[in-house]
Order: sequence, then C-alpha cells, then structure tokens
Amino acid sequence: MKTRIIKPQETEVNVPDKSTLILVDYVPGSRRATGVKERRLRLTVGQDCDVRYISIRTGAVNAAATERREVFLGDRSRLIAYFAYFGAGAGKLGLTSRLGEKSDLESRVFFYQAGADALDVTDNYIFSAADSRGRFSVVGLLGGRASARYYSDIIIEPAAQGTDSRIDMKLYLLDKAARGVILPGLKINANEVKAGHGASTFQLSPEDLFYLQTRGLSEAQAKELLINSLAGHFMAGLRGSKLKKIILGQIAKKRLAASPSL
Repeated sequence: MKTRIIKPQETEVNVPDKSTLILVDYVPGSRRATGVKERRLRLTVGQDCDVRYISIRTGAVNAAATERREVFLGDRSRLIAYFAYFGAGAGKLGLTSRLGEKSDLESRVFFYQAGADALDVTDNYIFSAADSRGRFSVVGLLGGRASARYYSDIIIEPAAQGTDSRIDMKLYLLDKAARGVILPGLKINANEVKAGHGASTFQLSPEDLFYLQTRGLSEAQAKELLINSLAGHFMAGLRGSKLKKIILGQIAKKRLAASPSL
C-alpha cells in the first residue's frame, strides 16, 4: 500500500475510486500552526477502495481545542481507522462516519487523559445504504483527576436494510479521582438489520492490587501492565513501527502526568 501524509492545514481529503492507500494524520508539534481554536477534516473515500487511516492527536500538537472529523465511505469500500487521542487540557471531539452500500468500516478509538484533562466526545456511525458492515471499539484510560464523557451512536437509516453493526466501549479508571461516562446507543429505522452495543467501566480494586502484589508487582507496575496490554490490543494490525513508537511514547508521558511520582 502507498502511504500519504495528511498535512495539518488540509480540511478535505478525497480518495479516488479503486484506491489502495494508507493515510497518516499526524504532525509533530514543532510543525503545527498555533492559535487554532478548531480543526476540521473531511475524508471522502471513493468506491471499491481499501484504505487504512491512522490519526494521532497529542498534547504537544493539539493546538485546536475542538476537532471535527467526518468520514464518508463509498460503496463497496473497506476502511480500517485508528484514532489515538492524547490531547492536553479540555478537548472536544465531534466524529461522524457515514457508510455507503456494501461498505465495511472497522473503527478503533483509544484515548488516555491524565492530570486534570477533560475530554468530551460525540461519535456517530451512520448507515445510509444497504448491506454495509461496521465494527467499532472505544477504549479509554483516565488517570489522576482526569474526566471524560464519550457518547457514541449507531444510526441506521430506513434505506440501510441488511446492515450488520456493533459497538463496544470500555473505560478504565486508573485512579480514585478519575471520572468518566461512556454511553453507546442504537437508533434503528430499518427492519432487517443486526445491531448491538456494549459498555463497561473498570477500576483496579484493592483485591486486584493485592493479588498482583503477591505476584511481585507494585501498584505502578500493575497499572503499567494493564495500559501496555490495552495499547498492544489497539495497535494490533497497525503497520509501521514509527507510529507505534509515537503512541507508546505518548502513553508514557500521560502515565507520568497522571502519577508524577512514578
């Protein structure tokens, strides 16, 4: 697959029909324009395409307090999307994906907030044509006094008969002061569809920590083990050691921000 780097000033990216492509949406902080309050990106994938899209947002490069991303997936196209968010301070994300006929979308979202960070996300997957498929996962980590609100809906329009979709959301509270809400939803306006959702919130209990400590792990090591395991699962199938290194580096920074003594 060919790789294309999306420039920070781009607001619209169009992928021609029958393309096979990797799109990378990440720019180091020193090259990011400052003073931007909002960033918008519209990604349109043509028909009969096979595309990988990798988007990484970090505290260093996230000059925009608000991000809005729209994805339009053409008929019979397949898209695997990775979205990793490590923004600092208060951030808002508006994510929308619309699927065409017989299209296939796999979306993976991973976020880690630490310190006093706050994240507010609205994430919609819209099925507008028949026989499309979607598998969506969201994994969030909150450390320190961080907070997050993540609402995600699968919206199936009347013309989207024969579609198959599911969203699973998991939130991990790494410290007692962390707070978060995850809420998946289904809005179904077609009769012949498969649709499902699940959501879970986890926290390391005293029993969990005691068990791990009997195996020779400290509390910090137990958290690190959990975080690295979740990150590894998120990155499964992601090509490019450089991108993986960036994600792991941001996770290490967030972990220190959540617990400076580690």
